[in-house]
Amino acid sequence: MAAVAEVGDQALWQRSALGGAVVTRLPSIVMKSWPKFVNFIEGPHGVQLLDYQMEVH
Repeated sequence: MAAVAEVGDQALWQRSALGGAVVTRLPSIVMKSWPKFVNFIEGPHGVQLLDYQMEVH
């Protein structure tokens, strides 16, 4: 299961802070999914990620 939400910078024009989560029993699925998520966001939509981080618990 995965979810994405806008979590900050709502008042700024052409800028947003996104938060995302992937819930699974296997950390390897998260490790495979993260690059796909980043590529989707930066893909043909003209979006530039300024910074991102990943945590696995």
